[in-house]
Amino acid sequence: MVRLAVEFDEEWGAERFISIEVELTDDLVEFDPATLDVAGRKRFRRQAKLPHRAIRGWATISWKSEQDRERCIVDQSDRGRWRRVRRHIRKIRHGVMQPGGPVYLHPSITCGDKLRPIDGTRRLMACLELAIPRIPVVVLVAA
Repeated sequence: MVRLAVEFDEEWGAERFISIEVELTDDLVEFDPATLDVAGRKRFRRQAKLPHRAIRGWATISWKSEQDRERCIVDQSDRGRWRRVRRHIRKIRHGVMQPGGPVYLHPSITCGDKLRPIDGTRRLMACLELAIPRIPVVVLVAA
């Protein structure tokens, strides 16, 4: 398995508070861009211009520290996003939503050196709050 780090925005990205390492598999998965949120669909249309395929990955996740967790909650609350994390927590607890869900663009598409998140960060944070340290993810790679 190949392991890759995740790229994030130093100023705005919630991922700056989270340790994320993704292991890629060779397993193809179904992916429908319509399942992305509005911002994710925009990122997808803007950045995934090459023919691509979706593969399964496994993210090992943790808060970088308890202080980072607290700062993330404040940051996301100030931007009105933490309530979505709480909503995802309830859905996962009640079996309405499965743990996991982030979608990443592979460097073969972005020409970078790390995975670029396009959707699912709040679901990832819900898994952290539920103490789920390993979650399935989708990685779009150039075909």
